Amino acid sequence: MAGIFLTLALGLAGCMGGGPGATLTVGAEGFEPTEVTVDAGKSFDLEVVNDTKAVQTVTVEGRPGLRVLPGETSQRQIDSLAAGDHKVTLEGAPFEATVRAEE
Repeated sequence: MAGIFLTLALGLAGCMGGGPGATLTVGAEGFEPTEVTVDAGKSFDLEVVNDTKAVQTVTVEGRPGLRVLPGETSQRQIDSLAAGDHKVTLEGAPFEATVRAEE
């Protein structure tokens, strides 16, 4: 019985963000870091930390935006990206970052 529980628990953990990831922080001066690297052709978890006092919406080139409340952290799985650089934007602000997908 314990073996079945452990197998199910580990399987669920893998579905809930246990994979590769990238973290960006939004602050008064923009993104930090301004570039993160992920594996091309593989989905990844994008974590965004909002160090501002306003709601921020972060978008990775062509993907749905991730809305992050002030002082909070949010996460979204991003479908695989082709090799190359992909722009990350902050809604209503001139700040940008780059997700570099490498093979």
